[in-house]
Amino acid sequence: MVTRGQLKEVIVCGPDPSRYLEAIATYEVAGYDHIFVHQVGPDQDKGLGFLAEEVLPELKQREGSRKAS
Repeated sequence: MVTRGQLKEVIVCGPDPSRYLEAIATYEVAGYDHIFVHQVGPDQDKGLGFLAEEVLPELKQREGSRKAS
């Protein structure tokens, strides 16, 4: 059996946007230019709203900084 704690070690989940940003940065550094995010919880609107409000603005800011460099 897999515990919630074990899952949290390998799957980004929860209300901390920095965990998502850190995981996405790992793929950015590796050269990926497309990343798909999947909301697996029962409340799709809430999960995707969180990503849109808390994660996406930071990603857009990063992209703007890279283009300005």
